[in-house]
Amino acid sequence: MRKVCSAAQLAAEEGAPLVAPVVLKVRASDADDESVGRRRRAPWRGPTLLQVLCFLAALALLGLHFLRRAIDRGSRRPCLHPPDTFRNSTGGWVRPWDHTALHAEPRFVTIWSTARPPSARERRCLESVFHHHPKASVVVYTNKLAATHFGEFRAAGFDVKVQRFALRDLLQGTPAEPWLREISAHESGPYYYSHVTDVLRLALLFRDGGVYLDTDVVLARPLRLAHVASTVARRGADLLAGADAPPVLRSGAIGIESYGRVPLELDGRADAAERVRERMVMGGGAPVLNGAVLYFERGSRFLWTALDEFAAAYRGDQWGWNGPELLVRVKARCDAAADATVQLEPPATFYPMHWAEAPIYTRPGQPDAQTRLWSTIERRSYAVHLWNRKTAGAEPSAGSVVERLLSSWRVLPPITVLPNYPGTVAPAVAPASAPIVVAAPRRRSPFRTSWPGRMRERGRDVDDDDGT
Repeated sequence: MRKVCSAAQLAAEEGAPLVAPVVLKVRASDADDESVGRRRRAPWRGPTLLQVLCFLAALALLGLHFLRRAIDRGSRRPCLHPPDTFRNSTGGWVRPWDHTALHAEPRFVTIWSTARPPSARERRCLESVFHHHPKASVVVYTNKLAATHFGEFRAAGFDVKVQRFALRDLLQGTPAEPWLREISAHESGPYYYSHVTDVLRLALLFRDGGVYLDTDVVLARPLRLAHVASTVARRGADLLAGADAPPVLRSGAIGIESYGRVPLELDGRADAAERVRERMVMGGGAPVLNGAVLYFERGSRFLWTALDEFAAAYRGDQWGWNGPELLVRVKARCDAAADATVQLEPPATFYPMHWAEAPIYTRPGQPDAQTRLWSTIERRSYAVHLWNRKTAGAEPSAGSVVERLLSSWRVLPPITVLPNYPGTVAPAVAPASAPIVVAAPRRRSPFRTSWPGRMRERGRDVDDDDGT
């Protein structure tokens, strides 16, 4: 502690004469310093060992992140250029499409890979195509149906034909040809037939061009295609539909299914429509692309790169990796290529009804949701994916969105619902040349608890009818 003594006090004690005041400071122990609140500043001892380790770990993680990004950029395969000439699906030599030329009428392509004949549901989807494009041609690629199938359409004057195909011939000379060398091993995969339809649609569109449709897609209005004269000229109906009518589709059109993955717990919930709509409107994540509707002209650089991606990164144990996820990866590869850009259409254009909410629109109830979806389809949709795996197992209720979609655009005799086969329909008076065969409803999949399970469920449906 400090002791302060005046000169007078010292003089009084020692008998000395009075002098000027003197202040004496006597330092006591450290304990005395603390007792009067005069702490000394502790010397800096540096960071602790734990702090140093945490700092080094953070630096290591940051460096790993940038290293991984650099590796990804370096290992990403480039966007490939297609050859100057190639064979079309019939074997003739052609060049990539000259984008200054126009087709007279649209050409539609679809694939049927299962042994069962198409049900009346798929028949209705085909009717919607000819309702909006009566002079269009539709080619159904299949090795399962008889060449005389769809005779009722031809009898009514519509251009539809069944076309056989050889997968090896279609992939020969393309970047996907190496995939064929291990096809015996691929055939044992759980999603082999789904993956065949994935690569088949890419090869067919590259060789011939056109609009690819899954068999469970309904056209809700005439497509306006930039390179098809009859569709570009038809603008009146879209102008009357409002300012938010879908735009002209240019070669390379792909639809966005949703923004970000929709949580599995929304599947079948009563409020799924609201929750899914929030994700779509607010853009809650990266775009999830879907290949149920594709529009490309022949010789597309994007499709040529997609065939390369299919073979180079093939995974037989994952359903979506070689289909929708492949489209996302190829878009990333070709983003910088001006002649390989794609036109991404918002969900309302092709997928206004998300798969998680699809069952809601087959049942009565929720009139606000039904009315809102139908209004979106009328104003903004070219097509609607019915998601057969979610909607084909139940008979659509009168007035529901799915029932209205299946009965709005008819070109053949009216349909009637068969009570013994829920979810299936047949013509009331079927032409004798091509009777409609009704298929029994499919069993529900047991995979309902996880995202991989959902992929298995959707993949199994693609195996059945080339649609999810």
